[in-house]
Amino acid sequence: MHFKAKPWDYERICKTIIDLSRPGLYLFHSFDPYLDVYFSLKLKNLFLENPIAGKLKIVLADEITSDWLDAHLESAELFGNNDSYVVLMAEKLGKPVFAEILKNAVHIKDKFFILNFSKESPFMEEASSLNIGHVASIIKPMFWENEKLFDFICKILKLNLSNQNRKFLIANLSASTSNYVAQLSLIRKMFLNPDQIKIDDLKKMITNENFDYFASASKFSKKDKFGFMKDLISGPLDFEELNNFFVFMIRHLMKLIDAEQLMEKLDGKKLNDYNKEIMICSKLWTKEEIRNAIRMFSLWQKMARAKDNKLIDSLRSEYLHQVT
Repeated sequence: MHFKAKPWDYERICKTIIDLSRPGLYLFHSFDPYLDVYFSLKLKNLFLENPIAGKLKIVLADEITSDWLDAHLESAELFGNNDSYVVLMAEKLGKPVFAEILKNAVHIKDKFFILNFSKESPFMEEASSLNIGHVASIIKPMFWENEKLFDFICKILKLNLSNQNRKFLIANLSASTSNYVAQLSLIRKMFLNPDQIKIDDLKKMITNENFDYFASASKFSKKDKFGFMKDLISGPLDFEELNNFFVFMIRHLMKLIDAEQLMEKLDGKKLNDYNKEIMICSKLWTKEEIRNAIRMFSLWQKMARAKDNKLIDSLRSEYLHQVT
């Protein structure tokens, strides 16, 4: 049987890719690469937490040959080696090799042999039709299930939003796993306490899907002004989006200038990647340089809010200044 489930149902029923009490052949596919990584990490942790399961080793499909199978599965059983394997991009297995795996699946008794498919493959249906192994797929939710997908990503990211903020984001974010992950990760990085997030904050944080606020801010923080300006003038942002981005940059620079206070607020808590970069990059700037940058973004923000066409000329001028 080919078990298929939406992400939240799959986790509720299966927890991770395997059942520790049922060694053998597993075939797994997720419609989304982020969720593939999420469940693969859970699988890795499962082996780390349960030494009795043996070691979990990763191999690529193009490494698997008949000789490899004989050395690592068939012969290994005779010598009591219970190492388990994850085969990545299993759709690239040769047909004869896959046939041999199915033929010998019955002999995989004390270990786990997991075929991880990065895309749909007839191999999975073949195994299912022959009732060989454990075949499972995480399937894409329907459009009316976007709220469940949103809540599931929040759960993964451990982001607890108020009901008001949750409804606002669901209504305003483009519904896809990648976009939910990108936008919610950015929100989590920018706000130490989710309980203090306001709707106005979220309006400023929601980004254009084709323009990465955080990556651009990172370039500016590292004084890569040329790269920053190049991204900005070539980006797809309109006046409203530019206004939101400049507000974001002002907030970002305020964190940069108050890096020491940020450390005090964290009070010994572990720094996330965003705050680590704030601490490192703050040493590249003088306070006066940051103040000048804040003034520049404040001016641009006012022009964007007023939909002043001179803003584009100002941005281009700054870009040319960085070039020369």
